[in-house]
Amino acid sequence: MLLKFRFFLLLTFIAISSAACSKKQPGYSVRAVPFERVKPDDNFWAPRLMTSRTVTIPHCLKMCDETGRISNFAKAGGLQEGSYEGFHFNDSDVYKIVEGICYTLKTNTDEQLQSILNDIISKIIAAQQPNGYIHPFITLTKEDAPFANPQRHELYSMGHLLEAGAAHYETTGRRELLDSSIKLADHICELFNADNGKFNYPPEHQGIEIALCRLYKVTN
Repeated sequence: MLLKFRFFLLLTFIAISSAACSKKQPGYSVRAVPFERVKPDDNFWAPRLMTSRTVTIPHCLKMCDETGRISNFAKAGGLQEGSYEGFHFNDSDVYKIVEGICYTLKTNTDEQLQSILNDIISKIIAAQQPNGYIHPFITLTKEDAPFANPQRHELYSMGHLLEAGAAHYETTGRRELLDSSIKLADHICELFNADNGKFNYPPEHQGIEIALCRLYKVTN
């Protein structure tokens, strides 16, 4: 499972890199070919991309469901009763599978996968608080106040949400997850403002900086 998941993340990274460079922008001296315009028909990549879509993604969804990663959002959003399950950063895996599904749907129409994606996104949005904050572990356990403990990996997980929101918008043109991401990003920027923010510690993982750059490329 771990090897499959790592391979899936590699493909997602390739897609992100290509998508980020698909339009010539400041800071990029070349324009990459959008990944959805590339149709591998060889004996190496084509079968692996097929495996990612038909085996790896369904397996990751199954594991996210069985381990409570997806239901944690439903619980945090008041859609379902129950307590938090798993590691405090479990939400990050859901965001990454959402992002991966979006890139897959950009090259392969799949109504069933689209329906699953819509359901997951609705639960993610339900778990978001009015001020933009979203972290099911803190919401459900209240073991720490928001952002009080950098070891809770809030910014790390939130970065993955911002990237998923960008990918969903670029794939579908729909704004619900993008708007949720913007609301979260505004909340983070307000709290970590260099001049008058409440927090000034560095993030525990570079994922949030990468994600904010990704979101900027989509929203300007």
